[in-house]
Amino acid sequence: MKFLILPFLLLFCIGCKPGPETKEEDRSDQETFFNWVSKLNDPILDITFSWDSLMHHREEEGLIDAEVVISDEEVQELKAQISTRGQHRKKHCDFPPLKLVLDKDFVKQQGWAKGRKYKLVTDCTEEEDDFLYREKLVYDLQKIHSPYFLETILVPVRYHLRGTVIEGHVILIEREEDMADRLDFDLQDPTKNPIKLIHQEVYEKLVLFQYMIGNTDWNLTRGHNILWLTKEDGSTSPISVPYDFDQCGLVNASYAQPYPSLPIKHVRERFLQYRGKDKLALQQHLDFFTARREQTLQVVAESPHLTDGSKADISRYLDAFYLQLEDMLSGLGASTL
Repeated sequence: MKFLILPFLLLFCIGCKPGPETKEEDRSDQETFFNWVSKLNDPILDITFSWDSLMHHREEEGLIDAEVVISDEEVQELKAQISTRGQHRKKHCDFPPLKLVLDKDFVKQQGWAKGRKYKLVTDCTEEEDDFLYREKLVYDLQKIHSPYFLETILVPVRYHLRGTVIEGHVILIEREEDMADRLDFDLQDPTKNPIKLIHQEVYEKLVLFQYMIGNTDWNLTRGHNILWLTKEDGSTSPISVPYDFDQCGLVNASYAQPYPSLPIKHVRERFLQYRGKDKLALQQHLDFFTARREQTLQVVAESPHLTDGSKADISRYLDAFYLQLEDMLSGLGASTL
């Protein structure tokens, strides 16, 4: 078992004025498409499109025409196009993740806020696996451990392809800008305005949450799978928000691999990615995580789409985290189950 403190490139500061930031100008109290969907009663999404056309534009993520209908008690046709998206999953998945782009005039006609582009997480492989449901579970667990998160909705979907209907689910993800609006923050792009000061408590809890789910696929400096929330008046330091969890050990996707530079060989093997000077600072959050153990395991047990075997596997993986937490904070940073 190993422990590693990464190079300390960021400064911790609470209440300090952050550097230049990117403001979201389209802040609005209008209902978003995402919020509209969240209020529907058991919605079903039907998407009709050309598979050959989608694959032809797979790499450049070109938009293609599609018939998109969402229904519950009523049927609503959405004027929209779709495209592939993503990086790793776009290359390795049988069915790549999708981007749903609503028509601008249609959005205006519906009275929704201006945001038109939404991410859909799809079933990656043709095999009967539960990677999608496990990733949705991680988003649900994130809400237990932080007030800063992207909302998600698991929606049944039917793909209509050349007369063939493929059924499954998608995870509809809240737009990043809408999350910032909901939380009354602005988004900051670290590639344009580097993050120099960060909220220490939020960051330390993020590190432990990522350790809990076995996720090493994130990077603060580059903003890889990390969103940054800022306040224009500098009343709080930048807040780090993780997302995109398909590479974590809890999901345990068949294609997931840790970075070669890390001292672990499998994503089920936990590794602490912490840039603080003193790992003892994490000890103050032990009670925070242990106090949420029962609720966390209850959410797993009540996940409607996971098999009993998957629930048992995930529960064992999380139990190992709680058992290892004390040892890990005493200097043992990598573990495997």
